[in-house]
Amino acid sequence: MVKIFFIYADNCEHCKEALLTIESAILKLPKISCEILKFHYDTKPALSIAINQGINDLPGFVIGEDVYIGKNYSEEDIVRSIKKEEAK
Repeated sequence: MVKIFFIYADNCEHCKEALLTIESAILKLPKISCEILKFHYDTKPALSIAINQGINDLPGFVIGEDVYIGKNYSEEDIVRSIKKEEAK
């Protein structure tokens, strides 16, 4: 199972867009089981992930060793990260 750690804020339009993009990428990979673990930005788990992964903006998400911050991602990037993580 590929775990996607997603840090978001309420009423954050970029966060909503990122989540939709992640969900769309997952739908392109029906044979790979994925789980999106969502963390509100002001919780201890979110802060720990952000500090450890260098996330300094929202949305922020981690797939394996790949870290995405803000709007620096595409659906293709997410698909590639999921495939890479699943292959481990």
